[in-house]
This record gives sequence, structure tokens and C-alpha cells, in this order.
Amino acid sequence: MADKWEPTALEQKLMENAIGNDPMVKCDALFVHGSPVRDDTLDKRLLQVAVECYCSGLPMVVLNGLTREQCREKNLAYDGYEAWQDFLERSRVPKSDIVILPASPHTAAESRNFLALAKKEGWTRLTIASYPHHIVRCFQQIVALMPEAGFEPQVHALTFHNLGWGEVMKKPVMGGQTALGGKDVEGTLEEHISEEYVRQVAYAQEPPLKDGKPTYTRHATFPEVIAYLNRREKIGQ
Repeated sequence: MADKWEPTALEQKLMENAIGNDPMVKCDALFVHGSPVRDDTLDKRLLQVAVECYCSGLPMVVLNGLTREQCREKNLAYDGYEAWQDFLERSRVPKSDIVILPASPHTAAESRNFLALAKKEGWTRLTIASYPHHIVRCFQQIVALMPEAGFEPQVHALTFHNLGWGEVMKKPVMGGQTALGGKDVEGTLEEHISEEYVRQVAYAQEPPLKDGKPTYTRHATFPEVIAYLNRREKIGQ
């Protein structure tokens, strides 16, 4: 992309409705992205949605393999797979149906590792889950990485609803600063949505190089995601 991409109001509206209201579908595996904020109560709401999806006929639930200790060392919001796996098992998801990904410190690593696992296992219908304000960027990332993976599955999005406007949340940032210079965020949903929107747009630009390597993994633009959604149901037919 030679020119800077700026989303239109229509593109933003399409993304919010298409990704935020994607229907729960039967699929081969569900990946629950590590939490974008540090809040045990909200994490349980996300995991409960995963349990509902599992009970509707989903065979596998996939978690980020970072441990709680690693998350604390890296200043991540995610609580580590141990607590999440324990919640799933106590919610009657058997351990045999829970898959632990390699430790993935950010959204790009999560998406890349999940696509690699799905390709290896022959999973062609996937679902990804995250918080309401984070799920769009998760979807941008997995769509952008499909060409690199050489694999284009059907991917659906899943989130929970009724997250209060005045809900105060804290988002710690790995290493204290993102590739864009962003720092820890503590505030209401409005502030977290604003911060995510900055990332949605900025990470969809071609990344600058440092020592010959991209400084971040590019996300798909909203038009690229919309084009994917328009062909999604025909994949594999």
C-alpha cells in the first residue's frame, strides 16, 4: 500500500456490525485471544461465551500458551493459560478438548500460531473470540496473515455484549510501550475504544523497517476484511 489508508465512516460501521454481531456457528476450533485488559470478572464473561460455543457442538477450544508468570514478567493483561484452562474444565470442557498454543506475546503471534495449528490439523472452519472493543483488530490481524500462512479458512468472530460505557479497565502494555509508542491505558470503555481504533488504523499501514525488518505485523484494512467476508461462505465449496 503506497498511500496511507484512512477508514471511511461507512467502512467503520460495516466492520462494527459484521464482526461485533457475527453469529455463533459450528466450527472445528475456537481460539480465545488473551485478554486485552486485566479484569478477572470480564475474562470470565469471555470464557463463558467460549463455553456456550463449545456446548453448541464445538470440538476444540484453543488458548494462548503464555503462563501467568510469563504474563507478569512481560506486563501483559492476560492471566496465563493455567487459570483459563481451569475455568474451562470447571465449566465441563474436558482437558482433552483444550489445546494450548505456543506462548504468544501479542495478537500477531496468536493469529500466526493459530493459523499454523489449524492448517496442520486440517481445521477449515474457525472462530476467534475476544472482548467487544478488541475483536475487530483480532479479525484484521488473522485476515492479514492468511496469505503468509498459505491457508484461507472460514473464520468467524465471537464476543460478549453489554460491556458498560462507564466500565473502568486497565490495559498494561508489553515492555511498557507499543511499536506505535502507546503506553498503559486505564480508563473507561470510551478510552479503550479510542486506543483500539488508533491501532486498527495504524497497524493496517505498511510498517517501517528497522534493521531491514518490519517493526510490526501489518493488519488488514477494513476494505480487505470486507472483501474476505464477502467470499468467506464460499471458501471450501
